[in-house]
Amino acid sequence: MIVQFENFEEIDAVYVFLDVRGFTQWSRSNPGDIRRLASLIYNIADEVFESKADSKYKRRVVKNLGDGCFCVNEYRKDRLVRQSAVASFMGIFRYYQYFHAALRESNIHGKTALDLGFGTTYGASHRFYTRGQSLDYIGEKVNLASRLCGKAEKGQVVLEIEMKEHFLRAAESLGIHRPVVQTHAEEIKGYGRAEYASAQLSFSQRILSRFYGMGYDRAYISGLLHEL
Repeated sequence: MIVQFENFEEIDAVYVFLDVRGFTQWSRSNPGDIRRLASLIYNIADEVFESKADSKYKRRVVKNLGDGCFCVNEYRKDRLVRQSAVASFMGIFRYYQYFHAALRESNIHGKTALDLGFGTTYGASHRFYTRGQSLDYIGEKVNLASRLCGKAEKGQVVLEIEMKEHFLRAAESLGIHRPVVQTHAEEIKGYGRAEYASAQLSFSQRILSRFYGMGYDRAYISGLLHEL
């Protein structure tokens, strides 16, 4: 069968990849909990990165990727880059807090071995549908976000150097004052020598309470665990 494109157009967006660090080794020891952990990964992504107000395009989980996810936050004008980038970093902070809060309260075995890594970029890509398949995105920036995610260590977000100020703005809004952002210059497969930045995330009840204070549902974690 020849794949036919229903739609293929250039868009601008922030791209976020996330995956679970330590998953392979953990899954060997805890095969009975793989389904529950996958449910946790996907449901939190849907809660954090899927727009309930604009489900057609703007902010969405594009696909689940085994022990991770690929998410986008589209923007229509250059002046909205900052807004979309800050919102995406807020989503990363929120995902990290929810993930670790849920693990702490769950009875998933070997949970202390698990952590998260994130990679994010922004810019142009192509959004497309293929007949009988779901929405997807393709382009240099999408690939780079995936590469940066691969460089993230446990509890790290790795980002394009130009996104540093957007990350700091998101952190400041949560009362995290001037977190350490390190810069790197090294080879990235397919991109040659390039600069990027990294920052360490951490779980905090204070940050989690801050999210709840912004109007997020306190009952979300307990409701999620009840469904697992």
